[in-house]
Order: sequence, then structure tokens, then C-alpha cells
Amino acid sequence: FGHPAGDAVLVSLAQRLKDNLRAADLISRWGGDEFLACVTDCDHSCLDALSKSICNAVATFEPDYYQHHHPERQKPLALTVSIGSYLSRQGDDLEQALHCADNALYQAKDDGRNCVRQFL
Repeated sequence: FGHPAGDAVLVSLAQRLKDNLRAADLISRWGGDEFLACVTDCDHSCLDALSKSICNAVATFEPDYYQHHHPERQKPLALTVSIGSYLSRQGDDLEQALHCADNALYQAKDDGRNCVRQFL
């Protein structure tokens, strides 16, 4: 669909992600089509529920770009998200936590995408 469409999708996706996180959480673009969320005060079940909520939120929206620039589209643009999460432990450094979350992300992608995997 071209670079303008890709950029518009990333902007819409970032907003959708932000809207589905809590006010104290942080979301940022990590690279390419990857985003990094830093979530505080959350246990494994909270993190799992939050991640699944984000997956559902992404799967149920069509980026604004297509509604405004391609009204002829009969089918909505289907987006999915794969999430790898890691609940850091006391003593973890940032690099270690990112490595664990990244491993979980690759597991989610290997498991068919559009899913959540926690590094335990």
C-alpha cells in the first residue's frame, strides 16, 4: 500500500496501543513495526490480561487512513499484533529484561502470530 499508508497505520496503531494501556504505562516505537511498552505495578495475570486486551483492540480496528483514502475498500484492513512480555525481577538490568521480552516475542511469532507469550 506504500509508505504513506504504512506510516498512517503505525500512527493509528500507536494511538490504539496507548488507548489500551493505563495512564502510568509507557508505549514507544522500538523499531520498524515493533513497539515497546513499559508497564508497572502488574503481576503475571495482569500482564496477560493487558496483553490480550491489546491483541483484541488491534484486531478490531481499521486504521483511519483507509477509511478516508480508500472508501472503496469492501473489506477492512486486517491487522494483528504479536506480544512478548516479561515480568522483570528484582536485580534484572534493562538489557536482560529486553532480551527476555524479545525472546517471548519471537515465540509468539513462531506460534503463528496474533498471540501473547510471556517469558517466565
